[in-house]
Amino acid sequence: MNQQAVETAKATPPLVDMTDEVEKREDGQREDSGAPNEAKPRPTCGECGKKYANARMLDFHKNTHLKYAERPYGCETCGRRYAYPSHLARHRRRKHVGAPTQRQRQVDIRTQPAGDDDLKDEEIEDPAE
Repeated sequence: MNQQAVETAKATPPLVDMTDEVEKREDGQREDSGAPNEAKPRPTCGECGKKYANARMLDFHKNTHLKYAERPYGCETCGRRYAYPSHLARHRRRKHVGAPTQRQRQVDIRTQPAGDDDLKDEEIEDPAE
C-alpha cells in the first residue's frame, strides 16, 4: 500500500456489528427478522376488489366504474365515451379512418392564417394569372 492508502485506512473507523443491539419482541423474534420486503397493503378498488401497485393506478382504474356519460375521454366525431385514452385512440383508428385527430385539429387551427375565412374564392388571386 502507498502512504496515502495507509493513512486513509487508519482514519476510517472500523465497522461495528449492530445485530446484537436490535431489540427483541415479546415472542423472542428480532424486530428486523421479517421478510426483506414485507408486503405493504396495496391500494384496492372498493367496487371490484382489484389490487394495484400504487394509488395512481387505482385512480386510473376507477374510470371503468363511471357511468357512460361521466367517462373522461370522448370522441369528438361521434361522441362515444371511454374510460381510457388508449381505448379512445383505438376507436378513432377503427371507426374514423382518415378523420383528423384532436391534435391534428389543434395544429390546423394554429397554422391557419387569421382572417382568411372571410375571403371568397373569387377574391383570392391565382398566382398563375
